[in-house]
Amino acid sequence: MTNKDFCKSLKYVEKKDDEPATRNPKLETRNMKEIIQNLNKRTPLTIKMSVVIVILGVLAWIAFDYMQSRAFKNIFQAQLFEKLTHQAIEDRISFNQHIRKHHQLVALFFTQKNFSNYVEEQMWLQDDAIQVKYHRRPPAWFPPASIQRAFIQPHCVLLLDAQSRVREVYSRSGTLSPSLLQPSSLLLAKSRGQSFLVNIDDAPYVVASDPYADSQGRLRATLMVASPINDEFLIAAVDSSDPGHIVALVAPEEDPQVLKVVTSSNLQEVPAGSSIESLKSRYLVTGEEFFDYGASDIYIRLVSFISAEEVDLLTKSIISSQQKQRIYAAPVFIIAFGLLMFWITRRIERLTRYIIEFSQNKLGVKQEGLEKGDQLYVLESRFHRLTEDVLESREALIREAERRLVLEKERIEMLEKERQLSLLHSVTEIVGVGVMLKSNGGLQAANKPMENFAEVCGGLSVFDIKDAQSLELNLLDKKGNKHVFDVSSPKILKEKKIFLVQDVTKIKAHTEALEYMAVHDALTGLPNRILLYDRLNQAILAGQRERKPFALLMIDVDRFKDINDTLGHHAGDIVLKQVGARLESVIRQADTIARIGGDEFAILLSVPDIEVAKEMTHRLLSTMKQPIIIDGNNLYVKISVGIALYPVHGEDTDALMKRSDVAMYVAKRGQSGFSVYNGY
Repeated sequence: MTNKDFCKSLKYVEKKDDEPATRNPKLETRNMKEIIQNLNKRTPLTIKMSVVIVILGVLAWIAFDYMQSRAFKNIFQAQLFEKLTHQAIEDRISFNQHIRKHHQLVALFFTQKNFSNYVEEQMWLQDDAIQVKYHRRPPAWFPPASIQRAFIQPHCVLLLDAQSRVREVYSRSGTLSPSLLQPSSLLLAKSRGQSFLVNIDDAPYVVASDPYADSQGRLRATLMVASPINDEFLIAAVDSSDPGHIVALVAPEEDPQVLKVVTSSNLQEVPAGSSIESLKSRYLVTGEEFFDYGASDIYIRLVSFISAEEVDLLTKSIISSQQKQRIYAAPVFIIAFGLLMFWITRRIERLTRYIIEFSQNKLGVKQEGLEKGDQLYVLESRFHRLTEDVLESREALIREAERRLVLEKERIEMLEKERQLSLLHSVTEIVGVGVMLKSNGGLQAANKPMENFAEVCGGLSVFDIKDAQSLELNLLDKKGNKHVFDVSSPKILKEKKIFLVQDVTKIKAHTEALEYMAVHDALTGLPNRILLYDRLNQAILAGQRERKPFALLMIDVDRFKDINDTLGHHAGDIVLKQVGARLESVIRQADTIARIGGDEFAILLSVPDIEVAKEMTHRLLSTMKQPIIIDGNNLYVKISVGIALYPVHGEDTDALMKRSDVAMYVAKRGQSGFSVYNGY
């Protein structure tokens, strides 16, 4: 359409607007579509592509800035999260070790001769009047400073008589909590032989104690070491060398509060008593590691912070740098795009000329000369004309190709059968697979491996295949050894059958060994958690059908971690083997014992009621009364047993496992030996 035609079209539309009584909306819409289509055809491809690229470039710029900003922020946050998480783990390990050193210090006192001599010389039993003796400097019964320095510097040390009354006190601060000067029997019991975390007068403390007996076994005194968990304690326990993060001790309540700040890039920004939720709007909070310590009446965790504003500033600086780079690169891109479009349009015009020449010279179809406008549209119209002339010959070519394809397929199938027959003997000789033929004359060995199989097993007649496509034969050789053969029959020839025979004895044995290892514990040889769950599910199905009750016992070795820590993992492995063997010797053949992880065992008992389960539990506990001998030393090991009865305490696998586990922890906490689930 020329400019003159376009103006006439616009005048036509204006004229129709001046005559509202005779307007035809459908005609106006059609005219507008024709105008747009003509403009599209007459506008060169380079101009249209330039407009599209500019629009898409602006949109892509905005979208890229947005996505890149989010991506960089997520990357920085992920890297900081990982870094702070590792730091929190290291802080937790350091904190744990520092707490354990309190009990180690108590043990150190008992190894010192000056301590034992001092305690045994005291006449506290004849002294009814209690007079507490305070020391501001380490007393004479303290270990030498050179030895003590390798452990910790205790905040206070209390020496108690045989009646658990405080007699002497060493305190670096000079002030002590009243509850420490009159320690309760519960506090002494829980801190005995270990470091114990507890709240004393609304302040967190770590307490460790042990009774001291003389050479004749008489209780003479109790030594107790206590330290408040304050700033000094935390700085000594968590030696954090990275100044770019904040480590805080918080209480996991509904609204956790920052109790103590150990290190920080700006201590004023995170004061003690701040709410964790309020800090999450200004900081990245990560590495929330719970302090997993068994001897504790309080729960604490170590948390790391870093300012969210720092991440935003770092992201914005990188985005700004990227934007400058894109601004510098934009002119280069525009010039390159213009050159590319010029090259493309020229190639399209050349292709259009080839189509015109092909139509005229090869097909004898006359076409007009090359017109101006959208080069792709021109190419499309000329190609459409060419395809119409080719369609008639296309159908004939397809029919001829189909006929030749059928002939070629039949020829290929014949060649493939011949190739398979020729390769069968050569390949099977190499890989050791026997070939056996079956015809009216009987069985026949077709290669050397098959002759060897027949000779080992006493002839071809033992391979009784019965025309099966695939089967597994278990045969004995002349020495009585078992062999497993896999026999398959590919259909190659109609007048004969060919059977492939392979000795899979070693493969079968290896597979069975792997299957056994998958469901048994490598250390004790007992069934593992997978096999226990399978038999527990089978017992539940049998119980549903036949209404047969059964019991699930969850067993844990008491203080097993102390055995590993003091005697080593080799001793721990011996203990687990001995415990598993003793438990297995008590149960019946129809019952199942499994090691389900660590120092935990589980037993599935077929019992009519809970009383029989208790009786069996007493027998299990009795087996542990005899000591376990390790390197010539007698080690007395105790177990805690939790009992859950089907269907009284649960009707599915998860419920029985959880409730027997709960009962076991109740027995462990109460040191009662065993406990039956009671709803708790």
